[in-house]
Order: sequence, then C-alpha cells, then structure tokens
Amino acid sequence: MSAQRKTALLAAVLMSGIMSFCLSGFLSWLPRGFTADWPGAWMRSWLTAWPLACALVIVLGPRVGGVSARLVARYSPE
Repeated sequence: MSAQRKTALLAAVLMSGIMSFCLSGFLSWLPRGFTADWPGAWMRSWLTAWPLACALVIVLGPRVGGVSARLVARYSPE
C-alpha cells in the first residue's frame, strides 16, 4: 500500500472518529442533559457511529473531493 493511500485511510479513521465522537456526545446530551447515565450513552452511541462514519468517509471521500475541486474551479475568481 502506498504512503498516499495509508495517509488517506488514516485521515478517514481520525476524521470520522473525531466527528462521530463530538456529534454523538452532543446528540446524546440533548435529550438527557448531563446526567449520570449520559457518559455511558455517549460511548455506546459513539462506538455505533464511528464504524459507519469511517466507512462513509472512505467510500464517499474521493467523490466529495472531486465535487469540491470542480466547484472551486468553477466558482473561484481568477
């Protein structure tokens, strides 16, 4: 596996982990607040969300990057 591919996969794992951690924490806090059961609910939510988020970033990331490049090329002032 090339260094570029390894870097892309590591970035996907890290980015999806950070985003799913933050969002699952916030979205599990909203309905219950900072209660005694909130940390456990947060961790269960995060462990469910992270693999899904990672798979989506790996699968959709290249396509989103291509769309982003086309949008920048089209709408950037020259």
